[in-house]
Amino acid sequence: MDTADIEAKVIQFIATKVENLDVSTINRSSKFDELGLDSMDTIQLLFDAEDSFGINFDSEEAKNFTTVGDIIAYIEKHQSPESHRGPSDSGMASDQEGT
Repeated sequence: MDTADIEAKVIQFIATKVENLDVSTINRSSKFDELGLDSMDTIQLLFDAEDSFGINFDSEEAKNFTTVGDIIAYIEKHQSPESHRGPSDSGMASDQEGT
C-alpha cells in the first residue's frame, strides 16, 4: 500500500468508527479531540485499527499519538509486506512491562 492508499483507508476507517462524522472533514492533521474522541475513544480506535490494518501499535509510541497523521505514519513505517495476517494478541497490551 502506498501513502495515499493508507491515508484514504485510515480516514475511511476513522469515519466509520466515530458517530456523526463526515469523512470529508477528516484529514491527516485532524486531532483526535477535534474529532470528538477522548483518550479512551482513541485507545479503542487504536485497538480496532490493529485488527483492521494487521499491525501492532507500540504502546509507548501510541500514547503520544494526537492526530490522524500519527496513525498513518505509524502504519506506513510498520506495515508488513503481506497485506493480511491471522488473529493474534493485541500488541498494545503485550508491550506493557510489569513493574
